[in-house]
Amino acid sequence: MKQFLLLSFFFFISVSSILGAPSLSAPESVSVNGSFLLKNNGDVTLTGITLASDTSSIAIGFDTSIFTQSLLIQQLLVGETKQIFTQTSSTGKNRGSLIATSDQNATLRINVGEDIGQKLIIDKVRIKSQKDKDTIELGDSVKVDAGEKINIKVTLKNLFEESIDIEKISLEVIIKDIDNGDNLDYEESLSSLRHNDEEDIEFDIVLPIEVLDDTYDVDIIAEGEDERGVDHKAKFSFNFNVEKPSHDLRISSATLEPTILTCTKETTLHATIKNVGRSEERKAAITINSLPLSLDYAKYDLILDEDSFDETSEYEVNLAINALDKTLGSYDIIINAYRDDTKLEDEKKITLSIEECVTTQQSVVPRVEGLTFVEPRSIPPVAKDDSDNGSFFPVLVFVVLIGACLITLLFIILALKKH
Repeated sequence: MKQFLLLSFFFFISVSSILGAPSLSAPESVSVNGSFLLKNNGDVTLTGITLASDTSSIAIGFDTSIFTQSLLIQQLLVGETKQIFTQTSSTGKNRGSLIATSDQNATLRINVGEDIGQKLIIDKVRIKSQKDKDTIELGDSVKVDAGEKINIKVTLKNLFEESIDIEKISLEVIIKDIDNGDNLDYEESLSSLRHNDEEDIEFDIVLPIEVLDDTYDVDIIAEGEDERGVDHKAKFSFNFNVEKPSHDLRISSATLEPTILTCTKETTLHATIKNVGRSEERKAAITINSLPLSLDYAKYDLILDEDSFDETSEYEVNLAINALDKTLGSYDIIINAYRDDTKLEDEKKITLSIEECVTTQQSVVPRVEGLTFVEPRSIPPVAKDDSDNGSFFPVLVFVVLIGACLITLLFIILALKKH
């Protein structure tokens, strides 16, 4: 019996050494109202993991909505992490500790300190638009136009004074409901932000040209994680105020296909004017001019609806351009949009380039007086007739024999003449 127990003990020790030791890891210190990552950094799966406040410390809870003073994790695989949320209902005290244990006797003590708060903040937001160019405050309203290009510069700051970096930072700008009821989302990232340091991140945003007169909420959200696994999040909210003018005609697009001419001397100009104002335009006009290209196009008395989401709010021109007799160079084309036929609303310039036509040159045979050069013709290969291979050898033998007989006869005749 003793031998059996001894063998069982050594067997248990051997299996344990093969499987490895159970182990838990977490930051040494965490916020009393925050979150941290608990990790199984051992070599075996852990089960029945219990977290509870040390009996000598304040009561620390683990749920973001219901205060519970103990937490049971059924299983944690090797290398797996779980986010733990902490909070306290105690007042007057702000320090304590947590004890984590598992069925495999993995034990860990975690110090819980004062609420460190959010150390990643959005320190400044600066806007560059046609109507505003300034640092804005939380909740401000910024006036913008339909189709406008806007630059947003966000300054992020790490408030940690000790050597704690915030890593894996994502920064997102969300303009709500502005894209025909959908959000516009822009996102940038930052690998790391050192303690007591700041960083500027810029966004170049283009608003839809088809937009309603309204106020649109804008959220800037920054998220990161410090070296101890604690999450940090910051949010900055303001709004864009779109106030469409009564009259607003735009050249919404102007392109050439192709923009560069070489051997082909024809191109097509595509131009569209669009009504993005609040009023219907009953005498809109578009002109396309280029004196060097002999272009003089005009279309008047156009009716463009005020509903910018409808195709009746725009007019498209497709104009063929022939540059066969034009020299090499660049040619500007001016496109104008008018209301009431003569009041200029928008202007755009596009450029057509004509470049040298480069072709592959062929070799030229020089002509000489009195001589006629004939193009060489390829001679077809002679097909090899394998059917004669078998009869060639007998013929050769016959020829050799005949030659030998003639030579012998010649020697005989010479010998007879001597006698």
